[in-house]
Amino acid sequence: MTRTAPDAAGRWDDRLPAPDVTLTHLEYFHAVAREGSFSAAAAALHVAQSSLSRSMAALERRFGVELAVRDARGVTLTPAGEAFRRSAQSILDARAAGLETFRRFTAGEAGSVHVATLPSLVGYRLGPTIRRYRERRPEVSFTIGDAPAGAIVAQVASGEADLGIANRPAAPGPLRVEPLFDEPVHLVVPREHRWAGRGGVAWAELAAETVITTRAGTSVRPLVDAGLRAAGLDAATVFEAGQLVTIGGLVTAGLGVAPLPASTIACLGPADGFVSMPLRDPVLRREITLLRADRPPTPAAAEFAALLREAYRDAGPG
Repeated sequence: MTRTAPDAAGRWDDRLPAPDVTLTHLEYFHAVAREGSFSAAAAALHVAQSSLSRSMAALERRFGVELAVRDARGVTLTPAGEAFRRSAQSILDARAAGLETFRRFTAGEAGSVHVATLPSLVGYRLGPTIRRYRERRPEVSFTIGDAPAGAIVAQVASGEADLGIANRPAAPGPLRVEPLFDEPVHLVVPREHRWAGRGGVAWAELAAETVITTRAGTSVRPLVDAGLRAAGLDAATVFEAGQLVTIGGLVTAGLGVAPLPASTIACLGPADGFVSMPLRDPVLRREITLLRADRPPTPAAAEFAALLREAYRDAGPG
């Protein structure tokens, strides 16, 4: 007959295999150590007492030491048993912490969100949406990367960014493209300009003006070029600037007028030096889209995308 306990000399039966230690072994041992008896531990775990006895014997066989001594008062841990209790507690605590971390990730309570966006959109509804999200999920880390439209497409496609906010890409490739809002192109003029106060301006009227616009490769420039071409103004004087705040300063200084999507006007700097009005004939609009890769988003990114849809619903200044 095989032995399930050491003999009088402390030897274990070599015919029995030494089992791997499982979480069940650790949980059973921890319950016995906590409750001080096999019967109480079995009741707490809702298992048969014999299961606990077998588990304890398997652990003792695995390590070749006696972990607990039974007497009339219950179970007393040996020095080896006390050392194993601390190890088991550490492992069970780490398991609980790891599972809680994963639960919080799947619930969107933890993790990270990386959003790549056009710089001009940071101040238009995106900032308040981020604040609202952070109030709800303070433990989610957030990264905002402002970039040109082409770079946004590349960042989302590569997985560097979870979400992208940009004008509709001409070649989205594998990305999912979802409309967020569209907005008209306005004309920004110096406050003392003769057109200040008008309800709108036709593109053809820009023939006598210096047009200030962004450089090639930005999301704004194709709109401006399309409006000028439609009005037959391919040869219009164009003054290029790299930043929207620079355009605002140039307009305020009286150096020209600037066709810009409506949401970008807040990025021009102090508004006391310029005014804006719709551009017509033709009326051009910039469509802003939400970009994401064709793969399931993280729970945190999915929740933020839902907030974005809500924030931009029926949006579009002017």
